[in-house]
Amino acid sequence: MKPPTYPHFHFATPLTPSTNRPLGGIISDLLYKHISTNLWLKKGWILFVGIISGAFLIAIGLLNPQNETTMFGLIAGMAFFLEAGNGANFALVPHVHPHANGVLSGTVGAMGNFGGVIFAILFRFHGTNYAESFWIMGCMIIGFNVVMAWVPPLPKGQIGGR
Repeated sequence: MKPPTYPHFHFATPLTPSTNRPLGGIISDLLYKHISTNLWLKKGWILFVGIISGAFLIAIGLLNPQNETTMFGLIAGMAFFLEAGNGANFALVPHVHPHANGVLSGTVGAMGNFGGVIFAILFRFHGTNYAESFWIMGCMIIGFNVVMAWVPPLPKGQIGGR
């Protein structure tokens, strides 16, 4: 699908972060409160939504749907999990270093912006081969989540955010 054929998709751009990001944090907090107060559960939620959003990106890249409905459905699915992952990350932040919440939140946000720059460069160097850019981006997101899966949610020696 060529970019000029779907300008009406832009209505969803402000909608997904404003609804799905808080929802990701709320789900993370509900899992923590009602299932287990183990922070690995929040970390597991982050990994789950990250890997699923990467899988949606790979599907977009490999299928390269020409049908607008299919493309919109895949993008909406990816956006839900991507934004839920953002919210889930910020739901874990207060547990890590409570005394440095602002610094840590700023660092998490900055790394998200850095990722956006990296993916913009990816699209730039792949020209009009958007499908290839999408599946590469999906592989990178899944790879980053798998590589970071072993990192504990709390620093070594820290007990419950203290």
